Amino acid sequence: MTATDRLFVMAWLVALGAQLGCVAVLIGSGAIAGAGMVAYAKGELSAIEEVSFPRAWAAAQAAMDDLDLTIVSRQMGEVSAKLVARGGDNRRVTVSVERQVGDLTEIRVRVGIFGEESLSRLVLEKIRQRLRLRPEALRILRSGLFRT
Repeated sequence: MTATDRLFVMAWLVALGAQLGCVAVLIGSGAIAGAGMVAYAKGELSAIEEVSFPRAWAAAQAAMDDLDLTIVSRQMGEVSAKLVARGGDNRRVTVSVERQVGDLTEIRVRVGIFGEESLSRLVLEKIRQRLRLRPEALRILRSGLFRT
C-alpha cells in the first residue's frame, strides 16, 4: 500500500467516524469482532451474544420480570423481536433482539428517549444471567418452585 493509499484510507475512516460515530470506525477497521462485543453509542447499548435468537428472546422477556418491569408491548418476527417495558417510575425500556449470522444474536437496549447507560447495562446483565441458566433450571423457575 502506497502512502497515498494509506492517506486515502485514513481520510475515509475519519469521514465515516464523523457520520456514524466512533463505534462504526472501530468495527470498520476490524478492531472489534466476534461474540461478546458490547458498545454504548447514541443512547443505545448493543451486544452480540453467541446464542440462538429464540433463547435470547426468552431471556430478554424473563429479565424484565427479574427487574420488576412490566412488558407493555411485544413484536416478534422470523429474525427480529422487540419488547417495550415500563418500570414503577414509568421509564420506558426497549429491548430489541435480532438474529445475525449463525448462532450470533444482537441484543440492543435503550432506556427512555435519550438513553441511560447504567440501567441499560443492568438490563443487559440480567439478560446475560438468564442466558447462563441451563434449560433444566429454566423449567424449574417457570414452574414456580424457585424464584431468582
